[in-house]
Amino acid sequence: MSYITYPHLCQVESSVRNEIPDFIATVVPLEAGFLLKEGDPRHTYVMGVRKEFGEFLHRAGQHLRSKGPENTVDAAQMLLRCLRTFFLDYGDSKEDYFTQKERYQSEVNLARHYANQTKWPRALFIRKARWV
Repeated sequence: MSYITYPHLCQVESSVRNEIPDFIATVVPLEAGFLLKEGDPRHTYVMGVRKEFGEFLHRAGQHLRSKGPENTVDAAQMLLRCLRTFFLDYGDSKEDYFTQKERYQSEVNLARHYANQTKWPRALFIRKARWV
C-alpha cells in the first residue's frame, strides 16, 4: 500500500481581500497510512498472503453455496466474520478489539490494590500487548 496524502487540507482559500501571505494558514502535507510501501519485499509477501487468503475465502463461499442450507449456519457466520476482517485491511476485527479492551480493563481492576499503582503483574502486560 502506498501512503495516503490529503491535498485538500493544504489548500486554504481566504475570503478577505489583500491579505498578507504570511498570515494565511497553511498545513504541511501529512503522509499517513501503512508502514510498508510498494516495492518493499515485505509488502510483496504480505500482499501475496492476503491474495491467497482472499482466494481461500472465495472458494469457501462457493463450497458453502453448493452444500445447501443445512448444517452451514455456523460456517457461514465464520466466513462472514473472516470476510469483514479481510476487507478492513487489518489483521483484527472491530469486535476483537473491543473484546480485548474490555478484558484488559477487567484485569486492571482485578490487579489494582491501591490508587496510583505502578507495579503490575506480567499477565496484565501480556493482555495489554494483545489489545494495543
